[in-house]
Amino acid sequence: MLRRTFGVRHNPRDTGCSLATKNPMVNITNRRQFERLAITERAIAVNDHGTQLGRVQQAGGGGMLVIAATTEALALMAVGRRMRVTIVEPSLGISNTMDVEVMYRNDDNHVGMQFINISDDELDS
Repeated sequence: MLRRTFGVRHNPRDTGCSLATKNPMVNITNRRQFERLAITERAIAVNDHGTQLGRVQQAGGGGMLVIAATTEALALMAVGRRMRVTIVEPSLGISNTMDVEVMYRNDDNHVGMQFINISDDELDS
């Protein structure tokens, strides 16, 4: 006689198999190399000429996500562009300057930047 197994849940520990080997998506952990940093909603990115690029939505040890303030600011952030950017948090009176490379731009004006080290000679004008 055949037994129906519909609705029966198998415990991977009982069978000796691992769901992770059958489906690698089961045991996903946080793959970020760096944690995201806490920033205020008022944090903005400004280039080395003082032009406001946009609001910093996320930042981590490896880079940041900026929402372009204007189409002109978006034009300054072409993919591959290396530049010096200052993150300003006006409410806290804090600013930090770093070198970045634009890694991607989405249609919704979100610009992904990676923190890098560049010399003054490498900076785009």
